[in-house]
Amino acid sequence: NPQGYSQWEHKSTPKYARGRVYIVGDAAHATTPGQGAGVGQAFEDAAVLGALFGSVARPEDIDAAFKAFDAV
Repeated sequence: NPQGYSQWEHKSTPKYARGRVYIVGDAAHATTPGQGAGVGQAFEDAAVLGALFGSVARPEDIDAAFKAFDAV
């Protein structure tokens, strides 16, 4: 039933990361296929990651940036 499919919703994912591997865009923020919103969400995630990584001064700070991204 295609109508039923369009009403499914993925409410949350407890984690978006494992170590230094992260999912972004429509892989992390599920939307219905007809919305075509995945690339927009990927751009938003990239902007957040860019802002967080702009504060990284040392390799040791990378994990803190990823943890902040997962929290946001």
